[in-house]
Amino acid sequence: MPNLGWQDLIALAIVCLAAGYLARLAWGAFGRKAESGCGSACGKCSTGANTSRTRPEQVVSIGTIARE
Repeated sequence: MPNLGWQDLIALAIVCLAAGYLARLAWGAFGRKAESGCGSACGKCSTGANTSRTRPEQVVSIGTIARE
């Protein structure tokens, strides 16, 4: 085993944590069943049915500041 310094060990720990995090995200994306719940807009409840008919939220744009 090569001689590892403290910086190498910290870098290796960060890489392992990042790989674990990505593996957990992949497991959640592919391992779970798709559940239809609140927010899925399936139309089975009054909340889902009303979401398609409501007006979209108004977007306010901010112009540039006039220089004097």
